[in-house]
Amino acid sequence: MPNSETMFKESRRPTLVELGAAHPQVAASRLNLAIVNSLQGRYDKARALFEKTLQVCHRHFRTELNRDV
Repeated sequence: MPNSETMFKESRRPTLVELGAAHPQVAASRLNLAIVNSLQGRYDKARALFEKTLQVCHRHFRTELNRDV
């Protein structure tokens, strides 16, 4: 039986393919996976996911903020 992380990754694959890795919804999904890894004590993996999420959010929201100026 697949574990919850495997199932989670498989469930987000269509969104990743449709929207792309830099989309905020994909970043939110990645954040959830980072939290799960952190709670399971896999801190290195969690940190990498947190950092990637932060990069995507920073890029996206900085762009959105600049549009409003």
